[in-house]
Amino acid sequence: MNEYETGVSIRFSVFCTKVLKLSSYKWFETVRRREKRELSLSLLHEDSHIFLCDPRDYSILPGYFVVYGTVIEVRHEALADAISHLDTTRREVILLYYFLDLKNKEIAKIYNCTITTVSRWKSRAIKQMRKEMMEDG
Repeated sequence: MNEYETGVSIRFSVFCTKVLKLSSYKWFETVRRREKRELSLSLLHEDSHIFLCDPRDYSILPGYFVVYGTVIEVRHEALADAISHLDTTRREVILLYYFLDLKNKEIAKIYNCTITTVSRWKSRAIKQMRKEMMEDG
């Protein structure tokens, strides 16, 4: 190696050393920052885990629906997709009636409305689902 190549090699070694030191410094800073912010779940009170998530706000998986604390699995993909496109009230009425076998009277009591209103919601939901499933073919 001549003098020029030796100089380039040394400069490259110094550059790599600086990059590695800076990277490790940033990594340790990130770890320290996380340790200051994070809290172990084991340190939470026993009843605190209830408030960490709300199944009504989060979809579990495609084809799974939560209605009044009950998880309902719809295995037929097109049907699950059609149900997921319904507004909340219609979706819950369909799931309560067809999957949880509640009668219109019981559903009306839950929603504090008339049986006729529940029937109307149900028929409109079925009509919307049929239309979507026909379009998807």
